[in-house]
Amino acid sequence: SIPVFFWHRTAYLQYEGFLPGEPGSYSVFIDRNEVKNGTSINKVLEGISGDKVREMRRNVIENIPKIVYAKTSQGLEGGMKDAFDVGVEKVLRRIKETKKEGL
Repeated sequence: SIPVFFWHRTAYLQYEGFLPGEPGSYSVFIDRNEVKNGTSINKVLEGISGDKVREMRRNVIENIPKIVYAKTSQGLEGGMKDAFDVGVEKVLRRIKETKKEGL
């Protein structure tokens, strides 16, 4: 299984910073309007090679720690960052950018 999204904002903008920068490396995007106009989801998915699906799954698995919360006292193995760490870094980065812009 691989993630399939139908709305760009929900799929990628909402989780920006939590998932890899290249959405095609871990998911498939099929515009909701294309589906409404008859695009077959099955045909789109069947057109993806097995190697590509395996690569996408690997990327999803590698990024799972970024979208889950670890128990504070235990953390994640190997110093991996959880969703809280990633979220805080994202907020701090935005604050720095805002200060640079003088806003």
